[in-house]
Parts: sequence; structure tokens; C-alpha cells
Amino acid sequence: MGGLQRNAALVLLYDPTNTAVQYQAREFNWIGTPQQEVGMMIVSARKPVNTVEDLKKVELTAASTARNAPTSVYPRMLNALYGAKFKVIEGYEGSQTGLLAIERGEVDAYVSGGSSAPLRARYEPWLKDGTARLVMQMGMTRDRAYPDAPTAIEAMTDPAAKQMFQIAFTEQVMGRPFLFPPKVPAERVKAFRDAFDATMKDEQFLADAKSQKVEIDPVSGADIAALLERVYATPPDVVAKLRELVK
Repeated sequence: MGGLQRNAALVLLYDPTNTAVQYQAREFNWIGTPQQEVGMMIVSARKPVNTVEDLKKVELTAASTARNAPTSVYPRMLNALYGAKFKVIEGYEGSQTGLLAIERGEVDAYVSGGSSAPLRARYEPWLKDGTARLVMQMGMTRDRAYPDAPTAIEAMTDPAAKQMFQIAFTEQVMGRPFLFPPKVPAERVKAFRDAFDATMKDEQFLADAKSQKVEIDPVSGADIAALLERVYATPPDVVAKLRELVK
């Protein structure tokens, strides 16, 4: 059994000519993930951005690590598909330095690819005291802690734009996936999937996670496999446009 980075399943979808990738994600036997990720768009209160519609009216600088990171890809997708006005500043070391850049006034926003406990600990006081606002969420569904902020998918009106964000957010759903390689006997895969699903409901496991402030929001291996089948069945023209956007 192994654990992969969540973006490994989509490498060939984005770049089918990548000869370094010697696997097909849909052939893996996915066991499940204990967590889904939902990214957060944190915007400084210095800017008059209170709703998703305001993103079309106000230019925002956003901190990012690199061009291929969600912190750069998501704002650029919003520019192209929603009409947002982000100017992405790349080169920051990580989420904490990106948030520090907001605090220093170097940038106006940070669009994260996840919402880890350290990240929440940094921006939640800002949301409470009004220093910053959570304008949009970057995931398939809204984080349970922030039911009032819409997702990027919800903001899209064009069906193709919705599809592109659904593909982009597939890795968010996959979170921290565990898997078996291909050709593992079906009964063994089932046994491990059943054990994984049972663990995600185990009271002691959940209590331990809560004591460490670890969010448990699992996705089963069967659901991950079904999601990948849907994603790889996306119409070629939609995938081609997405590939251009994320370059």
C-alpha cells in the first residue's frame, strides 16, 4: 500500500505527453482518503471585496509559490472563466509567507489549495476581527465551518467552466489518498477498503483526531475511483481549454 500526492492522479490528464509518468491512475486500487481539502480565498479588508461579484470589479494582488501551484492556477482560472481581476505574485515560500504578505500589505489576497490546521489558525482571527474576509472556497463542496461562502463551482454559470473547476478540484477531494497498485486481488482490495471505511467511523480514532485538531472528512476508495472515471470522460474540448489555462 502506498500514499500519493493528491495531484498524481491527474498528471496525464493535464499532460498526456509526459513520458516520465509510467502509470494510469484509473488502474490503481484506491483505498480512500481520511481528508478532503477545501481551499480558501482570503482577501484583506483593505480592499472593497465582500462578495464574489466584487471580484469582477476590484483588482487584487495574490501571493503564490509557483505558476503550477493551486495558489496561482486557481486565481488565473477565475480571471479567465469568471472575469476576476487577480494579479498573481509568485515566488513566496508557502502558505504562511503568503498570509504574512497580506499582513504586511504586500498583497491583497491568498487563494489556498487546502485548509490545514496551521493555515486556519493564522487566518481565522482575521475573519473574526474583520482584518480579512473569506470570499470564496476552492473545492467541490463548502467547508462545514464556513457554510456562507460559495465555492468557485457555484459561482460559475457556464457549464464548461463548472466542469473545468470540477476537474481542478478533483485533487482536493482526493486529499491524502491511500492505494494499492493494479492487479491486487479484488478480495484483498475489498478487505482493506472495508477496514479503512470502518476506521473513519471509529470513535477512538475520531477522538484522537479531534484532540490533535485534525479534520476527518473521508472519501471512500470506490468514490475516488468513480470520480476519476468521470473526470477522464470529460469532453476533449473542455480538457484542452483547461490545459491551456493551467500552463
